[in-house]
This record gives sequence, C-alpha cells and structure tokens, in this order.
Amino acid sequence: MGLEMAYEWNDRIPALLMINPPTLIEGVDDELVCRVPNGEFRPFTISLVWDSIRDSANLCIPKHAFNLWLVVNSKLKTQDRLRQWDVGPETDLNLLRCLFCDNQLDSHAHLFFECPLSLQGGTRVRALGRMDNIPPRLEDVVSYLIPLSKGGSATSVISHLLLAASCYSIWHERNSRLFKKGMKSYTQVFDDIVTIVWLKIISFRFTMNSSRIRRILDTWRLPGSVIIASSSTRGVPGMGCTLFPYSKVFPFRFFLGKGF
Repeated sequence: MGLEMAYEWNDRIPALLMINPPTLIEGVDDELVCRVPNGEFRPFTISLVWDSIRDSANLCIPKHAFNLWLVVNSKLKTQDRLRQWDVGPETDLNLLRCLFCDNQLDSHAHLFFECPLSLQGGTRVRALGRMDNIPPRLEDVVSYLIPLSKGGSATSVISHLLLAASCYSIWHERNSRLFKKGMKSYTQVFDDIVTIVWLKIISFRFTMNSSRIRRILDTWRLPGSVIIASSSTRGVPGMGCTLFPYSKVFPFRFFLGKGF
C-alpha cells in the first residue's frame, strides 16, 4: 500500500523524483534550517522567515494594513453580521445601534464612511490625501486608490496610509465605546489619524523633484530633515519619495490582495 501511494505521487508530481534524499550522518542531531533568498541555509527562526518573505519596500503600518484587509473583505464583526449564537439568547439584535450615530446597525458600509461621524471627519482626511472629489464610500475610495498604487508615488502612499489609519481608528473607537465605555469626539478621532500618519511620513525621505512634493511638505508641515539630495535617493527613480533602509513595515498591497 505504501509503495503504491509513493508511485502514485511520483506520477502526479514528477518533480519529486528530482529531490535528493537527505544524507543521514551518524552521531549528528537533526537541525531545522531555512534557506534565505540568496540560497544560503541558516538556523530556522520566525524572524528569519519573516525577513525572507516580506517586501523590503515597506510603506504601511502593520496593524492598520491587517485591519484594512479585514475591512475590504467585510470580515469585521459588525452588528449586521452578528447572529443569535454569537451574543446569546438574552440579547435582542433588533435593539443594536451604531455606537456613533445611534440610527441603525453598524456595518462595513455604514462605518466606512456613511456614518455621520466618519463622514464629517473623513472630509478632512480625504482633503489631506487629495481625494476631495471621491464619494465618501469605502468602495469608491478603494477603486480610486487601486490605479494610483501601481505608480508608487508619494501621493499614493500617503492616501493609502490615510485610508488604513482611518479604518483602524474608526474601528478602534467603535470597540472602545462598546466595551470600555470610553468616548472621543470625531475631532479627537481624526486628529489621532492625522498624527499617526504624520509620524509615519516623517520616517520617509523626499527629493525635491516636483511641485507636488513641495505641496506635500507644505500640507503636512514636514521638517526640512526629510529632504535629501536626489543623488542619494534609493528606490523608484523619479517618484520623489524613498525610505531609509531601516524603515520596515507591511506593504499595503500585500494585505489587500485585490490589485493593490
């Protein structure tokens, strides 16, 4: 039976016949190793595997990117997705309301960004990302950003950061009101969004090769230390935005998996 199964797998996957069996050395303990991109074998560690598979051109904040992936795929546990077995028979789902406006069940579409709170603050955020003319709906914002992401421009990166930070902060505030009974005003929530994105942007390094970059520096009131000479840029030529090698976070497109 065992040999028949082995032959069957060889027929299905001929490449298995090309794999050399391991050489067993008497008196030597087995060792778990990992082959890194340059072909070298090193002792296995989680951090080594992560450094090997992640994109080195990282532009987003990990927890924001992961949360945005959940948002885009409608996987957050919003009230419209609750069932009786999730919350217990003593909970009347008909009484649930959005923690921000108290008008209806919260849902992905409502929270991002049809709710009055997210709509009001989102106007300010969209202006910072030069998305003033984009309808305040998640699907419209995502559709707008997909083509931009392929160019890797500074405007595209900042817009992605703003969207991810907005979704994360809104969801965080919603959960804080639900479970911790804490409450921030929409102004405080979106001040936090702007602060988070600003702190990320100042880790970037820009080259003054276009008026667009100058507008970005003026809009975000970035210090002069973020500007470097064009001859020292590292990354995509002509895009006006690069990073120091030490800046390591998840790439936006890695999490979305929908063309970003």
